[in-house]
Amino acid sequence: SSGINAEWPLRPGEHIVSNVGQSRVVSAGNDNVIRVWRMYPFAEEALAPMFSYYTVQTPKNLITGLERLFYSYEKPDTCTFITVMHDLIKKKKVPTATLR
Repeated sequence: SSGINAEWPLRPGEHIVSNVGQSRVVSAGNDNVIRVWRMYPFAEEALAPMFSYYTVQTPKNLITGLERLFYSYEKPDTCTFITVMHDLIKKKKVPTATLR
C-alpha cells in the first residue's frame, strides 16, 4: 500500500487535528494549551511550532478549517459549553456565542 498510516496513543482529553490545505497540525492536551504546528511533509524535521493558546480548561472538541480554529469546553456549574473561535492568520480570538 502506498498510503501513510499514523496512530497516536491519545489519552482522554487529548486531541490532534490537521488542516492539510493550510499545512497545519493542531494539538491539545491536558495541560490546557492548544498548539498550532506548521507541517513540512518532505523535510526531516516535519513539524515546526507556530504558536500556542492557553485555555481555561481542557478542550472537549477541537476543529480547524481554512484560517479558523474552533474549540469548546464545558462549564459544569452552568451546564453550558463555551465555543471559542480563533483567527489563525491574525492570531486573535473572534467573539462567538454560548451554546446551551
